Amino acid sequence: MKHFEKISMIIKVTFFGILVILLTVFFAYKLNQQYKLNKNTDVLVYIEGGTFIQLDVDAVSGKVYDSFQHTVSSYYIAKYETTYQLWFDVLNWAEKNGYHFENPGREGAQGKSGHLPIRYRGEPVTSVSFYDVVVWCNAYSQLKGLTPVYYSSQGEIIRDARDSNIIQLQNVVMNRDADGYRLPTEGEYLFSASCRGTCDIPPVNQDMSYLPESVVLTESNGLGLHGMSDNVWEWCWDWHGSLPKTTVEDYSGEKRGTGKIILGGRAFVADMIFSGNRVGIFPDFVNSFIGFRLAKNASREQE
Repeated sequence: MKHFEKISMIIKVTFFGILVILLTVFFAYKLNQQYKLNKNTDVLVYIEGGTFIQLDVDAVSGKVYDSFQHTVSSYYIAKYETTYQLWFDVLNWAEKNGYHFENPGREGAQGKSGHLPIRYRGEPVTSVSFYDVVVWCNAYSQLKGLTPVYYSSQGEIIRDARDSNIIQLQNVVMNRDADGYRLPTEGEYLFSASCRGTCDIPPVNQDMSYLPESVVLTESNGLGLHGMSDNVWEWCWDWHGSLPKTTVEDYSGEKRGTGKIILGGRAFVADMIFSGNRVGIFPDFVNSFIGFRLAKNASREQE
């Protein structure tokens, strides 16, 4: 009897050991797959240029305050919002190569700022200012062997997003001919959100609880772009201001302003229920409801 019990115990221990090994392998595989998935969320979608009516609409009443005919050149825009995993990887490289940031970024709304990507790494990076994003885009461009897009008024590549460099940051200019990574303009974002002007700008997710999810799990629109109205708000390049009165090609906002446009996201207050609702935010502001997605010029051959 004792011999049988001993054999039974050995079998149980062996079975338990095998189960632990299998579970360990399984979770390691899942984590590796998740890492690969989240690491490659900078997939860009080619958007063929065209003309649409760009609107400034009251998000509650639907009243149109302003509009103009906007002709947009072809461009690329990211399929997903930038994840914390991608942000963290580029940030580490950037800080070793002469770039500086005021804010280290955060995993969605629940993660810790500057923390090693673990639980929420597939969620969008948040708590980064417009200036942090500009510097990050330049670093990512250099990392990929592309020409940075953002420069000082003296023609120097912007590499420092710290408050101590605020004068240079306030005068940042965009080189529209560079092939590096950048933020979309307001027009490009709205052109994308409206499926090249063929559909209405979608209402944003009105769940006030604000729990962003992994970018790959967000809904996509007719162009295959995810999360443009149901995850976090996203920085755009344009300064908030009056829209043009005439037809314009590749409009990118006024030369100066107090707030940078954010679009998309969730309805944190009642008057922010359309992803096309124009909101201007101080460019040094950070919060857990603002992230960004990448854009990039299309080559002339593709246009």
